[in-house]
Amino acid sequence: MGLREAFASVVASPGTLVPMLREEPEQFRARFGLSGAELAVLADVDGDGYAFMAEESGAKRRIHLSVGIPRTVDELTEHHPEVLDAFLTTTALREDPDDPMGVVRACEQLLAFGGLPPATADFGRFELDQYLLLGDSVAAEACRPGRFTQAAGGLPQSAETLLIPVSGGARGDVRA
Repeated sequence: MGLREAFASVVASPGTLVPMLREEPEQFRARFGLSGAELAVLADVDGDGYAFMAEESGAKRRIHLSVGIPRTVDELTEHHPEVLDAFLTTTALREDPDDPMGVVRACEQLLAFGGLPPATADFGRFELDQYLLLGDSVAAEACRPGRFTQAAGGLPQSAETLLIPVSGGARGDVRA
């Protein structure tokens, strides 16, 4: 692991790991593979500092979640606050070069987090898919107003070409 992982873990779970850092420093050092200097850096931060960073980190993740899956966050806030609070106080957001803002990663972490009601998790996945489509230029182009023109048969002309005539059937029948 290393210093970065140890720091993120302490920020995610200060109530558990700060006492370990203070009372069992060698066990903490071994758990994260830290050098003596790295352990000293972490030990120099007081418990209130870690608690403050945990609160700030949770607030930032809540913002990320509200951007990607806002209605899911509203549902959890109103009907399952203990699940959302547990997530925000026990997890840390890991950096992802493919997701520099952290929105997608935070949403994926919440949706994989235990304790979400199944219907809420399903809706959250749907909502995250919607968010992901916003950044998809191919999908945006396909949905651009005026992209399809209405054909005589009632289907957009570009969709009309997708219909496969069944032998002996009329145009518009599709092969199952």
